[in-house]
Amino acid sequence: MTAMRTLKGRMTDLIATVLVLSMLAGWFLVGNTVEERMITQAKEDLISRLAILAGVVQDSGTQGLVGNVGRWSRDLGTRVTLVAMDGRVLFDSEADPGTMDNHSGRPEIREAMLSGTGIYTRYSRSLEDDRIYVARLAADPQGEGLVIRLSVSLEDVGSAVASARRRVLASLAFAGLISLLVGLFFIRQVSRPIEELTVTALRIDEDERPRFPDPDRDLP
Repeated sequence: MTAMRTLKGRMTDLIATVLVLSMLAGWFLVGNTVEERMITQAKEDLISRLAILAGVVQDSGTQGLVGNVGRWSRDLGTRVTLVAMDGRVLFDSEADPGTMDNHSGRPEIREAMLSGTGIYTRYSRSLEDDRIYVARLAADPQGEGLVIRLSVSLEDVGSAVASARRRVLASLAFAGLISLLVGLFFIRQVSRPIEELTVTALRIDEDERPRFPDPDRDLP
């Protein structure tokens, strides 16, 4: 019986190990996919918002944008920056433009001036955090060009990713528990006949009468 319990224990350990490894692999792969998707979604959202703000600048000029940018910044949860074509910061929703460096060398600003749209993820010295930056070239009613830039903190994205990871882990844990219960039931079904044969063999070894019929006995 000890050998039988050892076999069942080994089978249980094997199933549990496979389930744990599968859960860890799933958590890692799905978690990374969720993170990449959420970062991509954040960039797409910023691009969509920039299209709206560019339309406001084209219709009402920078003053029309600046007059409402505080409310928009709070509602959208984003930082808004207006940059002149020479790199001067005209407006920023979270910092004093007078204390900010010339932005002509910022990669997202430079890319927007060259191709119309610039996207970059980097560290913000003024806010001291890592951010996703998306910039777009725009023009006021007089045709004067400028760059509108939006940014969000990666910490905010990271919080959303962590929440999604926890949900994924909970789902994997639930699925793993169900799989473990099914596996234990399967082990029980498989091991029961083996256990009965083992018991019978032990009884024979102890000179007890076997529970199955004697094949040499005359049939009626």
